[in-house]
Order: sequence, then structure tokens, then C-alpha cells
Amino acid sequence: MEYKSHVPAKRQLYVMVENFRYGPYTVETLQLYISSGQISKKCLVCEDGDDEWIPIRDMPEFQDTAVPLPPPPP
Repeated sequence: MEYKSHVPAKRQLYVMVENFRYGPYTVETLQLYISSGQISKKCLVCEDGDDEWIPIRDMPEFQDTAVPLPPPPP
């Protein structure tokens, strides 16, 4: 008999930044990268096992993720 965990697996996403694919990352990790300014909501993401790339901003999980403010002018 095979043991199956009742804990759902975390979604794994790849991100495309300047034509380079990185990952896989969890949603939580990508939210941190967006909040810190390391990646933009304009970047594309693809779920592990899928071949459709979509903008991060179009995914519900990232709608409320804060984006850092630009620095004030000198």
C-alpha cells in the first residue's frame, strides 16, 4: 500500500526575467521578490508542468502584492 500525504503540494512557478527562465519558486517566494523589487509584475510566470507563460500581474495570487515605491527625485 502506498502512503499518500494529505498535505497539498505547494505550487511551483518559473519566472522569465529578461529572456532567462528561473525557478521553480513558490508563490510566497515570488511575492517576496516582487515586494523587494527583485522582479517586476511585468515578468512572465509559468506553472511547473505547463507551457503557458502569463504576466505575474494577471495571477490572483499576486494582485495584492505590494510593489516598492520609486526613489524620490534628487
